[in-house]
Amino acid sequence: MSLSGNSSPQPTSTSTSESSSAPPRTPVKFGSPNNDFKFDIKSPLPPIRKQSLIFPNHPNSDVIICSSDQVEFHLQKKYLEASSGAFPPAEMSTNGEVVFLSESSATLEILFQFMYPRRYPSIDKLTFPALMLLAEAAEKYEVYSMIYACQIRLQEFLVTGSKAVLAFSAKHGYTDLIIRLAPIMVDTPISEVADILPPCYYRPWSIYRESWLNVMLSVAKLVPDHSCHNWNLLVKQVLSSLEKPSDLKSANLGLKLFSEYSVKSATSKSRRKFSDVPLSVDQCCQSKADEWKAAILSQVSRIPPLSIKAATS
Repeated sequence: MSLSGNSSPQPTSTSTSESSSAPPRTPVKFGSPNNDFKFDIKSPLPPIRKQSLIFPNHPNSDVIICSSDQVEFHLQKKYLEASSGAFPPAEMSTNGEVVFLSESSATLEILFQFMYPRRYPSIDKLTFPALMLLAEAAEKYEVYSMIYACQIRLQEFLVTGSKAVLAFSAKHGYTDLIIRLAPIMVDTPISEVADILPPCYYRPWSIYRESWLNVMLSVAKLVPDHSCHNWNLLVKQVLSSLEKPSDLKSANLGLKLFSEYSVKSATSKSRRKFSDVPLSVDQCCQSKADEWKAAILSQVSRIPPLSIKAATS
């Protein structure tokens, strides 16, 4: 496997585009057992590209890598080899050729800093889209320090970027993130994750969500018997407010399903609105409502967490 090319030097040109006599790009394939991709190399062009401010030309640099937006990084192969499982070994000659990568300079600039023996830059302020691009690049080139940093940061987006994080985790086998996402995405229809999850994850994910749906269907069967006049109205309004599996979580039961009513007392006749219908219940109804809520929470507590051990064994 070699990165060297047999092309002849390219004639001088004042155009920013390649001349018709320029040697064609040569795709060079290499990687690791887990990655198989191609670098695109060719002989140097006239100076139409920018240089990275962090990795400018240096006497010790022995490889030039160019980003998709035409920014050159002058690097030392020994650091790339030591910090990556996918870049070529240091002894491999590139004969002065430029290695072209598909990632942008913004992504590569951070990635390469994680490959050098220096203090790593902070990625705490990266936007979610920029973080996802960086995480994919770290996986592609097997930059393990960057992989770990991205995994830590991705945990901040489990709620706001759940579907994208799920797709990334399923693609790269991060079962811990998938398990954490399952209760967060319990309201997501299974059809929306069918194209994201491979079979080894799709089956346990489906079983987990079905468990929540089964409890949701059982809520009506858990209603305690009570003969008070307002009890049936309270039951009807609670059931009509139950819209999705996450409504069964402890916080939502109190804030949504069992919150909008008041209890009569001997000295107060105050009322609150529940679904735009004034409802005031007696103490006995309050007791039955608490009993009902406890029965629901008991059913929820019996839902087993997502398990994908069988898929990874």
